[in-house]
Parts: sequence; structure tokens; C-alpha cells
Amino acid sequence: MNFSLVKGSKGTPVLWLQDAINRSLGRALSLDGDFGPGTEQAVLDYQSANALAVDGQAGRRTFQALGLDFGAIRKNGSLNTVCWLLPASGDGYVTYNRDGNDQFGTEDTVARMQRYLAQFTRDTGTTAEIGNISRYRGGRHHPHSSHRNGQQVDIRPLRHDGQTGTRLTFRSSAYSRGKTQALVDIIRADSEGVSILFNDPDVRGVRSFAGHNDHLHVSFSRVASKYKMSEDQLARSLAETPLSQA
Repeated sequence: MNFSLVKGSKGTPVLWLQDAINRSLGRALSLDGDFGPGTEQAVLDYQSANALAVDGQAGRRTFQALGLDFGAIRKNGSLNTVCWLLPASGDGYVTYNRDGNDQFGTEDTVARMQRYLAQFTRDTGTTAEIGNISRYRGGRHHPHSSHRNGQQVDIRPLRHDGQTGTRLTFRSSAYSRGKTQALVDIIRADSEGVSILFNDPDVRGVRSFAGHNDHLHVSFSRVASKYKMSEDQLARSLAETPLSQA
């Protein structure tokens, strides 16, 4: 799957492009996944310096010169690379605490969550809320002590009323223990070794940990990599808004 990134494009591949140009040219483009005038000029400069067609559009040849061949990324260990963005919303979920750089995971983590959440909404008709995963490329994610390797996911407890956008704890009147248990069961049934922290003592398959009254902390760190994204999942992770196909 090849893409041509142009001014106005947004999404994961634009962020990869910005990061690669920064490293190649010593620039300091903001890693915001937004192909604006600064990114366009940097692409022009890179193309000029590397005997490429100077058109300001990052297509297959520019990708390859920067080492951004998506097929090669997937072939050479992308299941463990923290560079896949969970789209802002999808089948069975929306995200919260999203500033553009909080929901990056490994390909395996993103594929798992999309798979589980789609099953969850089919089973319950409910939308889940997904919070922090990791920063792009992982590493320190203040204020968390974890969320460093793209394999930890925060999920709000589920609600009776189906609303989203409001924090709640397992003691809230809107909290649905049954729906929360249903999501836990889906995750645990497919992920041997998964760890889930949550403080409701009546939910099976979780363990209590300080600070986890208002969210479930799911860790796949001890779970073997299993999934790659489908072409549809891949396209959505690569671009939250459509990119020009090349």
C-alpha cells in the first residue's frame, strides 16, 4: 500500500515523515501529523538534496529514500514498534485524553484493541472509551510510570446509559458492572497472560491497584504478539483523514 502525502494530509504517516526528515536534515518539525507549510518546505528541501523530483509531495520514492517503506516496516518487526496510532474513534470506541500523541501502540496492541472493541459493541451495543496507550516511539509518558512500550491501554469503566465524555468510577450510579465484565471477558479470553488493573472487587479477572477506581489498565506486555492489522485497520491507522493514493 503506497500513499502520496501532500499539503493538508494528516495522520500517522505524516508524523513518520516529519520525524524522518528531522533526523535526515537536522530540522525541528513539530511531530503533529499535520502536513502544513513547514513540512512542505522540508520535503522540498529533502527532495532537492537527494536528487528526487522536487514537487513537495512525499510519494513512494521519497518514502523509500527516507526508509519509510511501509511494507518493510511491517516485515521487519513492526509488531513491536510503537508507531501505530489508534484512530480517534472506531467500531465500538471513542478516545479521551487525546492531544495527538497519547494513543500510539504496537501494531499488535492496536489490532487487538480494534478487534476486541468491535466484538464488544456487537455483543452489547455499547461504546467504550479508550485513554492513554503510549507516546510515539514509546518512552516516558508523564504522569504514568508505565505506558512506555505501546502495550498498555487505559479504558474507562462502562456505563448503563451509553453516554461518553464523562469520567466515572466503579462507585458511580451510571457504572455498569455487567458491561465492564463483558469487556474484561473478551480481552482475557483471547490474551493469555494479560494483566488488567481495576478496583471493583466484584469484577472477575482484574486485580486491585491504587489509582484505578476510574479506569481499567490493560497490559499486553506478557502476551505474545499475535495480530497484524487488517487492510481497513491499517488504512485508518495510517490516516485519520484520507490521503491521496499513489
